[in-house]
Amino acid sequence: MKPKTIPALTYDLPGNETDIATVAVDTLLIARKDVSEASIYELTRTFLEQKPRFTAIAPHLFAGINESFDPLDLSFPLHRGARAYFERDNPGFIERYAETINMLVYVSFLLISASLAFARWRERTKKDRIDVFYTRIMDIRQDASRSVTERLGELDALEQEAFDLLVKERLSANESFRIFTDLLATARSELNRD
Repeated sequence: MKPKTIPALTYDLPGNETDIATVAVDTLLIARKDVSEASIYELTRTFLEQKPRFTAIAPHLFAGINESFDPLDLSFPLHRGARAYFERDNPGFIERYAETINMLVYVSFLLISASLAFARWRERTKKDRIDVFYTRIMDIRQDASRSVTERLGELDALEQEAFDLLVKERLSANESFRIFTDLLATARSELNRD
C-alpha cells in the first residue's frame, strides 16, 4: 500500500470536485510456475498492446499497466513468459558480443597465419642449411688438389656436423636430408675408387 491522490473530476460522481487523498494498492496478475511460457507471453502482450481498450472498459484496473518497471523491485520472480515478452527487443548473445567475437576470430586467424609463416620460414632456413652441405660435398668431390684421405676426413667431419645439426633440430630429417646422405655416400664411394 502507498499514498495516492485521485485528481479532481476523475469520476463523474458527486463529491469528486477536489483532489482526494487515498491509499493505493498495486494490482498483480499472478500465474503458477507451470503455466506455459507461450501463454503468459501472449497474455502479457495482449494486456500491453490492448491497454487502451481495457482502460476504456475499466480505467481503475488497467490505467496503471505499463512496461516501465524494474523486475528487481518485485518480491517474487517474474514468470518466464512475461520476462520473454519484456526482453523481446534485447539483443541476443551473438549480437551483444559481435565485436568481441569478431576480434577473437581476427586475432585467431592472425596467430594461425603468423604460426604458419614462422613454420615455413623455419623449414626454408633448414633447407637453405642443407643446400650449403650439398655445395660443400660437391666442392670436396671436385677438389683434386688434396689427397683422398683429407677429402674423406672432410666428408666425415661434414657428416658429423650435419648429424649434430639434425639432433639440435636445425636440420629436418626429411627428403632433403636423405638426398644429403645419398650424395655423401656417392662422394665417398667415388673417392674410395680413386
